[in-house]
Amino acid sequence: RRMSEVWRLPGQSAVVLDGWLQKRGRFTQQWHWRYCRLTACGKLQTFQGPHRSDSSGAGAGAVEGDDLTGEMDLRGATASAADFTFAASAPFGFQVVSSDQLTFRFSADCPQVRVAWVESIIRLSASCAAAADAAADAAAAAAAAAAAAADVAIAAVPTPQQASAAEDRESPSGDGRGGD
Repeated sequence: RRMSEVWRLPGQSAVVLDGWLQKRGRFTQQWHWRYCRLTACGKLQTFQGPHRSDSSGAGAGAVEGDDLTGEMDLRGATASAADFTFAASAPFGFQVVSSDQLTFRFSADCPQVRVAWVESIIRLSASCAAAADAAADAAAAAAAAAAAAADVAIAAVPTPQQASAAEDRESPSGDGRGGD
């Protein structure tokens, strides 16, 4: 039961925190040991178990995709300490609630591990929400700029009446035939 350093597998987001936690099942309400991973891209993932590390040790704690038992998007999620006493006692517990009200309940080995997970989730949730807000603001600004540019382009194209009036002003005879 360890928390690793930040590491990355090819094609995957950097791992902010990983290790063994007990997770309460949504349907059976029983506690099961799960290997948990918190990624820099704002995902909380749970797995049945870790994959063997390669000979270099670079993949230590890596997990196979088919072992995935749960995943939560942390944008707008909340995390809080909560000691669970129903069914079986779970001291050092905490829960994570996503913006769409999906709830994961965990229990750590000790209070320090619980604090590390809760603080990391809160920090990551806030940074993901801020990044999403910044992206939405940038998209809105780009859309407004594109709309303004389209309005300018439309205004620059004369209507048939405006074109005819301009031709009349340019011709000396005023009959629109150029006067020659």
